[in-house]
Amino acid sequence: RIGAMILSGLGREEWIATDEADYVERVVALASDPGALATIRAGLRAQMEASPWRDEQGQVARIEAAYRAMWEHWCEPERG
Repeated sequence: RIGAMILSGLGREEWIATDEADYVERVVALASDPGALATIRAGLRAQMEASPWRDEQGQVARIEAAYRAMWEHWCEPERG
Protein backbone atom coordinates (compact mmCIF):
# COMPACT_ATOMS: atom_id res chain seq x y z
CA ARG A 1 0.00 0.00 0.00
CA ILE A 2 3.02 2.28 -0.19
CA GLY A 3 2.13 3.06 -3.79
CA ALA A 4 -1.38 4.07 -2.69
CA MET A 5 0.11 6.36 -0.05
CA ILE A 6 2.39 8.03 -2.60
CA LEU A 7 -0.43 8.45 -5.13
CA SER A 8 -2.69 9.93 -2.46
CA GLY A 9 0.02 12.46 -1.61
CA LEU A 10 0.13 13.41 -5.27
CA GLY A 11 -3.63 13.84 -5.41
CA ARG A 12 -3.92 10.91 -7.84
CA GLU A 13 -6.37 8.71 -5.94
CA GLU A 14 -7.98 7.80 -9.27
CA TRP A 15 -4.86 5.76 -10.06
CA ILE A 16 -5.20 3.56 -6.98
CA ALA A 17 -6.54 0.13 -7.94
CA THR A 18 -8.37 -2.17 -5.56
CA ASP A 19 -7.24 -5.42 -7.19
CA GLU A 20 -5.46 -6.77 -10.26
CA ALA A 21 -8.51 -6.54 -12.54
CA ASP A 22 -9.11 -2.93 -11.45
CA TYR A 23 -5.45 -2.15 -12.14
CA VAL A 24 -5.65 -3.56 -15.67
CA GLU A 25 -8.87 -1.63 -16.31
CA ARG A 26 -7.31 1.64 -15.16
CA VAL A 27 -4.13 1.11 -17.18
CA VAL A 28 -6.05 0.26 -20.34
CA ALA A 29 -8.22 3.35 -19.88
CA LEU A 30 -5.16 5.59 -19.48
CA ALA A 31 -3.33 3.99 -22.40
CA SER A 32 -6.39 4.49 -24.61
CA ASP A 33 -6.19 8.27 -24.31
CA PRO A 34 -2.81 9.53 -25.61
CA GLY A 35 -3.90 13.16 -25.22
CA ALA A 36 -4.67 12.70 -21.55
CA LEU A 37 -1.37 10.87 -21.06
CA ALA A 38 0.52 13.76 -22.68
CA THR A 39 -1.23 16.21 -20.34
CA ILE A 40 -0.42 14.05 -17.32
CA ARG A 41 3.23 13.73 -18.35
CA ALA A 42 3.53 17.47 -18.91
CA GLY A 43 2.31 18.31 -15.40
CA LEU A 44 3.45 15.36 -13.31
CA ARG A 45 6.85 16.77 -12.37
CA ALA A 46 5.31 20.03 -11.13
CA GLN A 47 2.62 18.08 -9.32
CA MET A 48 5.28 16.04 -7.52
CA GLU A 49 7.26 19.18 -6.65
CA ALA A 50 4.12 20.71 -5.08
CA SER A 51 3.19 17.55 -3.17
CA PRO A 52 3.77 16.82 0.51
CA TRP A 53 6.49 14.35 -0.58
CA ARG A 54 8.74 17.30 -1.45
CA ASP A 55 8.11 19.20 1.79
CA GLU A 56 11.38 18.17 3.40
CA GLN A 57 11.31 20.90 6.05
CA GLY A 58 7.75 20.02 7.01
CA GLN A 59 8.63 16.32 7.22
CA VAL A 60 11.63 17.07 9.44
CA ALA A 61 9.54 19.32 11.68
CA ARG A 62 6.93 16.57 12.13
CA ILE A 63 9.60 13.98 12.93
CA GLU A 64 11.26 16.32 15.42
CA ALA A 65 7.89 16.97 17.08
CA ALA A 66 7.27 13.22 17.34
CA TYR A 67 10.71 12.66 18.91
CA ARG A 68 10.09 15.51 21.35
CA ALA A 69 6.70 14.07 22.35
CA MET A 70 8.21 10.59 22.84
CA TRP A 71 11.04 12.03 24.93
CA GLU A 72 8.67 14.05 27.09
CA HIS A 73 6.46 11.00 27.57
CA TRP A 74 9.51 8.91 28.55
CA CYS A 75 10.62 11.57 31.03
CA GLU A 76 7.25 11.75 32.79
CA PRO A 77 7.20 10.13 36.23
CA GLU A 78 5.02 7.04 36.47
CA ARG A 79 1.53 7.80 37.62
CA GLY A 80 -0.07 5.27 39.90
